[in-house]
Amino acid sequence: MLESIISADEIQRDRTPATFVAWFDAFLEKTRVDRSNREQILLRQGIAKPVYEEVFPLYRLLQQKQAEWSDRKFRNVLGNQSYDVIVSGPSDSYVWIAHDSVVRRPSFRSLNCALLLEDELAQYKSQAKKTVSSSVETPVWLPKVNL
Repeated sequence: MLESIISADEIQRDRTPATFVAWFDAFLEKTRVDRSNREQILLRQGIAKPVYEEVFPLYRLLQQKQAEWSDRKFRNVLGNQSYDVIVSGPSDSYVWIAHDSVVRRPSFRSLNCALLLEDELAQYKSQAKKTVSSSVETPVWLPKVNL
């Protein structure tokens, strides 16, 4: 069972991009070595569903952006909410990353928005409401919070 390799608590930890990529690389290597989990992975059963629908897309993105976003921390959030990831930055502001509900991947629009300065967020939010189609969930913004 994949649950013996990875747990929900482990998935939902704050990680820098480099730490996240190294952690998920180690997970993928374990799945390559132990082929007994193949059916669970292919059928997206149990923990395999959130791993490959919520965690894997962030892993692929952070492989490309880890140098640029090294001062931020990313935390996957499992469940039936309209976002998959919380990003915290150097200003201690937090943002949820909304996902595209059709193809289930992090929205690059909202990821890029997480990197904007606070005064630019209001301007972006008003533009996003005008340009985002109804089939895609709009980014949801959080006030500053302490986790």
